[in-house]
Amino acid sequence: MHNLVKVLRNSKIASWTFALLMGLFFRYVYGISKHLIGFWSQMLDLVTSTYPTYEPPMLLWIITFNIIVDLTSSLIAAGLCGWILVYIFQERARVLVLGSALVFLALDSRLRRFWKYPELGMQISGLIGPLLAALVFVTTVWLLQKIRNRITPRSTGSLRAP
Repeated sequence: MHNLVKVLRNSKIASWTFALLMGLFFRYVYGISKHLIGFWSQMLDLVTSTYPTYEPPMLLWIITFNIIVDLTSSLIAAGLCGWILVYIFQERARVLVLGSALVFLALDSRLRRFWKYPELGMQISGLIGPLLAALVFVTTVWLLQKIRNRITPRSTGSLRAP
């Protein structure tokens, strides 16, 4: 296992291939967690419409709930995938996460359907989820990198001087 990590760190082709595979992994972890959160919310009856039509209060509630679900599922996926990238690639994780985020955006079906929606409002609401997830992924890796650089392995919780 240690030799595999060493090869991934030293070989540019292997590291970029692994980073792109992490983008694919991020896409599926994000999708699974989003599906489970949506299933859980249906079980708790959080998204049942009390209005027969989409009136403004209900539409605002649906949009807010979708953003919360996207944010929560992207935080779950970014924490897992970001930790793996930072653990394996250490300092190079910030560069490689950009490739992972681009693979995620290229594989997201909502981004591909962007051009099919006739109304601008539907286009924007279709893009919010994937763009938010990619931004959370990049930001999480950046934060994990900062935390990893500031805390020593034998530390008792105090921060090192920059």
